Amino acid sequence: ATGETVAMILARHFPDHPVDWSTYRFEAVSDTGDTVLHIACEAGSLQLVERWLEEDLVPHQVIQRENGRQQTPVELLCSLGTPASARLACALAVRVQTLDATFRALEGCREAEICAPFVKSADVDPHVQEATRIFLALLRDQLRGASLDDTLRILEMNHRLGVVGVREVHQATKRVCDALLRRSVASEDEGTIRYALMCARQYGQRLLEERRHVAHFTGVDISKVKIPDIENLPSHREASATAAALERARAWDQAQRQLEQGVARQDWELLRTALIVCKDREFMDNPGVAEAVQLQLDLATRRTAQAIATGCEEDLIACVAELSSARLERSPAYTTATTALTEARERRVGAELR
Repeated sequence: ATGETVAMILARHFPDHPVDWSTYRFEAVSDTGDTVLHIACEAGSLQLVERWLEEDLVPHQVIQRENGRQQTPVELLCSLGTPASARLACALAVRVQTLDATFRALEGCREAEICAPFVKSADVDPHVQEATRIFLALLRDQLRGASLDDTLRILEMNHRLGVVGVREVHQATKRVCDALLRRSVASEDEGTIRYALMCARQYGQRLLEERRHVAHFTGVDISKVKIPDIENLPSHREASATAAALERARAWDQAQRQLEQGVARQDWELLRTALIVCKDREFMDNPGVAEAVQLQLDLATRRTAQAIATGCEEDLIACVAELSSARLERSPAYTTATTALTEARERRVGAELR
């Protein structure tokens, strides 16, 4: 936008103020929560904003101020999506020197597809270089004493910008994973523990990707690129074992209920399903399983007898299939049923030949 266009926009928002930028009250706020800096940034008047910065007219609190849509001037510049606006966003962020401002400005550089902030190059704009330096310094400093929630937020910033090789980030990642895993184990909730393990796996994968990235671009042997091994943390092993134990207990509770219902109703399908779980999960020595096994064998004998009594080959085929699905191939009932099926087939073939 031209200076005249910006003047028109400002006049609409601030009709009682003069359009003399040197005397303009930057702290003034419109009905939408915008300052003059917000409006100029959103309008794309980059030369005007540069002039204000050169003359040191804009107070720091105005640069950090959010408007009614929770947008700062830095974010409004980045939303323009141009290399020039991203560089100017870095210049604003350098003035206030906060982690959030420098992060958003550097993210704007990536979105505008200008030189990656963390590549050392003479072609990188000085404002981008300075914003990078400040961001890394603030990141290292704030990670040292940050709470768990703040650490997670900072690590996400780091990941979105693609920063690699920062020792404090490695240490913080290890610390966060350890804290999440320990907290989840203390909860004794399987879902919470599984979620913590998933988060730890994601952070571990990020570190592995960083390791490959550093080895590739530096030419260093990947075995010499040291990063924390999340899966070897004692808390990770404890969380994995606890989750497995809780899942096993849950599986037994479900199988036990099915066994009790199957025994009470003499329900073949309930017993079949529950006993398969018991065999797969090695629950066969648990209380009540032996009684259910004996009932299943009794039901199998009855089903076999009923199928033999009909003398129908289809009934015998169905009986053998049911016994097989219940994994009773070694039971006397299965042997009896298969023998009867073989005899029935021989009788049918003999009858056909005659």
